[in-house]
This record gives sequence, C-alpha cells and structure tokens, in this order.
Amino acid sequence: MSSECITVDEARKFLFTQKGRASDNKPPSSSALHQHIKREAYQARFCWGQSLNKQQEPNPPSS
Repeated sequence: MSSECITVDEARKFLFTQKGRASDNKPPSSSALHQHIKREAYQARFCWGQSLNKQQEPNPPSS
C-alpha cells in the first residue's frame, strides 16, 4: 500500500477509506498528535527532570 499523504490528517483520511481497516487503527488527528507531543514534552521536562534532584532525607520522627 502506497500513498502520497503529506499531513497527518491526509494519512488519517487515507487509512479511514481503506477496506478492512479497523477505525481504531487510524493515526491521531493533527490536533490530537500536537496535544500528545505537548504532554510528552511536559513529562520529559518536568517529571524526568525531577529525577536528577537529590532526594532530601526525611526528618527523624519526634517522640
């Protein structure tokens, strides 16, 4: 199967029109893909960046 799709939305439309293709196998729309990229960038920048910080020692329990 060959296609001249340039954008994500064109590829999505092409896959949707193919016979025997399940609709859940379509690529995301361009807006959904953009949101996914933003979410992954946030995770990489903030969540994984926190792993480089030295963990603080907890205070000993007071009696």
